[in-house]
Amino acid sequence: MTSPTDFFSMPEPDVKRGAGGSPLLVPRGLEGKDIRAPYTGASYMADFLEDKDHIHRWEMRYLAKAIGQNEDLAALAACETYSTGLSDATFGREKSASGRRLDDIIERAFDRVRIHEKADHGTAVHGFTEPGAPSGDAIPERMRPDVAAFWEVNRREAIEIVATEQFTANDTTMSAGTFDHLVRIPGHPFFSDPWGKPFYVIADKKTGRFSPFEWIIQLASYANGDPYDTSTDTRPAWPGEICKDWGLVWQIGGGTVKLWMIDIALGWELAQIAAKVRDAHNRTDLAV
Repeated sequence: MTSPTDFFSMPEPDVKRGAGGSPLLVPRGLEGKDIRAPYTGASYMADFLEDKDHIHRWEMRYLAKAIGQNEDLAALAACETYSTGLSDATFGREKSASGRRLDDIIERAFDRVRIHEKADHGTAVHGFTEPGAPSGDAIPERMRPDVAAFWEVNRREAIEIVATEQFTANDTTMSAGTFDHLVRIPGHPFFSDPWGKPFYVIADKKTGRFSPFEWIIQLASYANGDPYDTSTDTRPAWPGEICKDWGLVWQIGGGTVKLWMIDIALGWELAQIAAKVRDAHNRTDLAV
């Protein structure tokens, strides 16, 4: 048996990971047997339903620009033996090793054209908007408007942060991940039960593009899962009733914060469909 007290005493997650970075967790009902299974990252569940062609095109444009501007990387890529398997064919270990070297060249190329600049800025803002984070002069000047806007919107909307960076596992969709904050908003009609008692609400910070389809699936996976203590492979109880109809997203950028209520009731329906699509992709008996 676990209690809400166990939820607040969970250590910082130290997640065992398998191929591709998937969390390796002990499924519910197999506790104590150290039988682990891969769980899909909750932030990737929407990928099974969403068209990502525009993201791929965006990356390829940056890659073309980077290779064009960096003769040394172009030369490194040109001398690789990776092929289609028809012209100048290479196979097996040689092809795999060449592919890994090309992957490294691509990452170096992306870094040179600063494709990760916004993501790095967002990660830093995430850190500076956590309770107990450095403040004042420790915050780079260009990030101070974003950080100040985050705390101001919480003050104005009476958002109470009760927990930070909580790891969860969802055994229905076999997904897992860490959400930014568990919050309460006393008096808000959508985030309270019929008697006015505030729910606990799953809340996440976003510093990238507006992507509600992805957000509702991700946060629904957390809200309908369980807290997971990676040090003991146990599932402590939530501290109280979790809101499963609505989640909260802070969209931070440009010195402002847009506060979004997101429909995680629909997100949960979609998360379960996404899990079925993922599992169908993994089947080996679709053609006999």
